[in-house]
Amino acid sequence: MKRPFYNFENPFCENREPNATQFALDLFYERLLKVADRMHTKTAKKIAKRRTDFLKKFLNEFKLELEGK
Repeated sequence: MKRPFYNFENPFCENREPNATQFALDLFYERLLKVADRMHTKTAKKIAKRRTDFLKKFLNEFKLELEGK
């Protein structure tokens, strides 16, 4: 992608707006975590929730990794 994976000062967009053109991880916050809110059918909502939960678990594991845990 030819850009840093995350912002070293604020990797999880806690105090800044996400910018996926600058940092790959920001795509989670800019688009991917919002997909479930845009689904209309019951099946789509169920699938999107499961995938959103998976993304959140990934982010949590990555945060632990950055913290050295």
